[in-house]
Amino acid sequence: MINLQGKNALVTGGSAGLGAAVAHQLAAEGVNIAINYSNNKERAETLSKEIETKYGVKAIVIQADIFDTKNLYKLVEITVQELGGIDILISNAGWTKIVDYSDLEGMDEELWDGTFSANVKAHYYLFKAAKPYFDKNEDGGVFIASASVAGRICYGSSIPYAVSKAALIHLIKMLAKSQGPKVRLHAVCPGMLLTEWGQRFSEERQNAAVESSPIKKDHRYRRVCCTVCVVV
Repeated sequence: MINLQGKNALVTGGSAGLGAAVAHQLAAEGVNIAINYSNNKERAETLSKEIETKYGVKAIVIQADIFDTKNLYKLVEITVQELGGIDILISNAGWTKIVDYSDLEGMDEELWDGTFSANVKAHYYLFKAAKPYFDKNEDGGVFIASASVAGRICYGSSIPYAVSKAALIHLIKMLAKSQGPKVRLHAVCPGMLLTEWGQRFSEERQNAAVESSPIKKDHRYRRVCCTVCVVV
């Protein structure tokens, strides 16, 4: 990991769970943080104040809905205006619903369109918005997408979700191949994380996730955030 002191990062879906953990980890390395949230302004502002107090960096909050492409450009623009630039983009926000794999009727158009809009298109347009700034940076920039093991094996909250994560992984491969030399891209693929969302799964599903892990440990998001920060 390079020296991150004084760098600027945008973390989407950054007010809780994996996003908040990554924001803490980056701030501990001296990175200024823009925290994107969708609905819970109070939680985002509490996190922002905590980060500023604990690490002595600048932290701001930005409300934006990732389903709206115009908002994605605004997210990047406000980050640059408020922090003075953008070096790191943690594209963590996503969307899904829990639908049994056998329930074809439950996997409706809303679910298919929603997962692809949030889990594929939003990442693409965020990258597109950030790339001109990355190219101007002396050290370039890094874009890290929060994918999932569901994009690699038969797993996840629903079939559309898993398919969208597979598409995201391939999108990152294609962009990494074509958008250099100053931009680095990675997709991080965790299993079930015991975040607020992950705890919606039944105890049986959570235990099965632990048993399927080679190390027989639950997928705590603080472990994953260390992986994210190592590849920055």
